[in-house]
Amino acid sequence: MAYLLPLSLALLVGTSFGLSDKCYTLSIEGGGTHGAYEAGVLWSFANYIPAEERQWDIITGISAGALNSRMCAQFNYGDEINMANAAINAWESLVEMSMIAAKWKQGSYYSMFFKPSLYNTEPMLDFLNGVCGTTINRNITLGVTDYETGEFAEYNQTIGVELFTVASKASASIPLVFAPTQLEGHWYGDGGVSINLNADKGVSFCRELGYSDSNIVVDLIRDMNGQDRPVSMPMNNSKEVIDRANQISDYYNRRWFLFDFAHSFPNVDTRYVAEPSQQLPPPNGPPLDFTLGVMPWEVELGKADGQKLVVNGMKGWEHLNLKKLSDIPTTHYF
Repeated sequence: MAYLLPLSLALLVGTSFGLSDKCYTLSIEGGGTHGAYEAGVLWSFANYIPAEERQWDIITGISAGALNSRMCAQFNYGDEINMANAAINAWESLVEMSMIAAKWKQGSYYSMFFKPSLYNTEPMLDFLNGVCGTTINRNITLGVTDYETGEFAEYNQTIGVELFTVASKASASIPLVFAPTQLEGHWYGDGGVSINLNADKGVSFCRELGYSDSNIVVDLIRDMNGQDRPVSMPMNNSKEVIDRANQISDYYNRRWFLFDFAHSFPNVDTRYVAEPSQQLPPPNGPPLDFTLGVMPWEVELGKADGQKLVVNGMKGWEHLNLKKLSDIPTTHYF
């Protein structure tokens, strides 16, 4: 695993990083082609948050969030508007699945039993090399899952441009659909298999720079719309019981790492938590939709949701109906 740079080395990256009285972090969730939605939110954050408050000292990402983070790495601190535009352009250029993955020539039945995935993802690396640039100018950390050990692992920009792009591809390798990626002797897959939002890494990074929790500002971009907390309801038959169980399970599966983060870092300033205000397609199955017009629509939704948060001052957990720490269930991960 690659670890974060100590302050003496990290200051070599970027031009204005680490010079503020606050440390700003951004964490981006995994979610397949919903990375387009994330890019839209990023655009609004870059355009509506004051410039001195959105030069994130570190960006962390999982899966689709790792792809967005990797694309962000090429831009200097202070260049966040161009950074967001580049991410949008990359997602909107993905007009068909074949641009990042190709079916194995032996067919789907053969690949199910004799290949590591339904698709060959060599085209994904070519695509990423085309949109990620040849330089790294920001502190970025990506999360992956080690399929051999079962452990969550993280890589940052210190491994170099080429391997860092490979790490982002690994983080976005959705099980069954995309093949695991070999990196430094390990077979890695989707970071979201372990945890879908590694916001804790941003806090750890800022602490290493000497910032107190009260001076750490965290922004989160999610692409899974979370339902409201389940309310009491009667159950009269087996179908209603299983529906209720699925409702509760879905709620906690989508929220648990937010709950953990809130309880683990109660003194951190969790500033903006962006979530889709509408259901993102497709409604079922892997979050991969290359239907014409879908990604531009997700981008625009992300822009609208991000703008609403910033312009209306909807900070922290307020719009999640979780206004106080006592309202948030306690879990134990971080």
